[in-house]
Amino acid sequence: MSTDFVSTDDLSSGPLHRIEASFEALNARIARLAIALGVTLDHDQHVQEVLQSSRPRYGNDPHQLRQWTELRGLLVLRYGMEKNYAEQIGVETLKQILIDAEEHLALEGFKPGADGLRVQQLFGKA
Repeated sequence: MSTDFVSTDDLSSGPLHRIEASFEALNARIARLAIALGVTLDHDQHVQEVLQSSRPRYGNDPHQLRQWTELRGLLVLRYGMEKNYAEQIGVETLKQILIDAEEHLALEGFKPGADGLRVQQLFGKA
């Protein structure tokens, strides 16, 4: 289902809506974990530090270690999803889905970049 242009009506139903809902839920979970762990993901360097470290910088309680492991896994999962969906539905459609998902996250009260995703930077200036 490779498309270069998808109307916003197309995003509100069917498989594209499910993709968007998946990214919304995934991004929200990533943001919540980052907040719980006191980690900022608003710069690429911060995301890389999370991905490269098997343990949180502060605290070693088992709950934090599980959260840290989950955060790292979800970041990797999202990158894999982005790659796969870019190939399946096209870059422009994926970009619109990610923009919509980020807008939804902002409506929930999350700061831009709380989930480590900066769509404009990922796809270049829009």
